[in-house]
Amino acid sequence: MNALLDVGQPGATAVHEASHAVVATVLGVPFDRITLHPTEADQRGAVYGLRPGKAPAAAVAAVLLAGVTGELAVWAPAPGATLIAAAAEAAAIAVCSGHIDIESFARHAPDIAADPDRISDLQDVVRGLIHGHRHAIGAVAAALVAHPQQTLISAEVSEIVHRAGRISQPRPRPLPIGRHVVA
Repeated sequence: MNALLDVGQPGATAVHEASHAVVATVLGVPFDRITLHPTEADQRGAVYGLRPGKAPAAAVAAVLLAGVTGELAVWAPAPGATLIAAAAEAAAIAVCSGHIDIESFARHAPDIAADPDRISDLQDVVRGLIHGHRHAIGAVAAALVAHPQQTLISAEVSEIVHRAGRISQPRPRPLPIGRHVVA
């Protein structure tokens, strides 16, 4: 594997949940906590208390796409891997870890989910957020794994993100997504 984000080995689930939480923090989408011990039996981790009605649909959609996007960025195939192997690995990760996120995405942002151009624009924005905040994602993932309950509240995530030095204010300037703006 070729780790595009320098996160050590906290595990794919920790990176997945940290990616959701960091993007939510950066875009100002409120949530209560992230955990590696969800109450739902079919999940490996979860973000609780995400409040879609308190943020623009595009920002919520970005948060929902961030888990799989972050996971794929970290666990990308090694250089030289065949395209087929890379695609198979990416598909396996997405199916195993992102099916709930994708369903939520379609439910909370149906206008975006129905427009391939907007989805593509949003994916580009999310990839940029993941790359730009990779140190914060790594720090949140490591803190999540190290925490005795493997759970972090949003204030702890926010403190880690700010300490990572990647953002200086809770809400950055709006991000263009096609003809739309994520505020």
